[in-house]
Amino acid sequence: MTHLHLNDDRPLPERVRPQELADLCGQEHIWQSNSPLRRLIETDSAHALLFLGPPGTGKTTLAQLIGRHSDRKLTSISAVSASVKDIRTMIDDSLKSQSLGNKTHILFVDEIHRLSKNQQDVLLPALVT
Repeated sequence: MTHLHLNDDRPLPERVRPQELADLCGQEHIWQSNSPLRRLIETDSAHALLFLGPPGTGKTTLAQLIGRHSDRKLTSISAVSASVKDIRTMIDDSLKSQSLGNKTHILFVDEIHRLSKNQQDVLLPALVT
């Protein structure tokens, strides 16, 4: 469980964000032991996941937990502000990591519904490889 510290300057939501799968609460049918999502996380076999829901429902938290549990680098971007070059660089970094024998990275795209056609054209081929 997350403990609050008075000298922590992070915003409150960051300070109380669950750090382990066991710390999650609500929506147990989605992430509980032996659920499809939990099995994907525990076996590190998720290739591409799409989380849909209103703000504050845990999408970012779940992505961070998956990154932590799978021991993968997690990079977060916003579709609103990320350039095609940014996305291309992140994909290339992940492929380079893989070529060196390391795990691929996780790219968390916030506001994914706002991706431009050019951003989609760069991102989508990486999802099917």
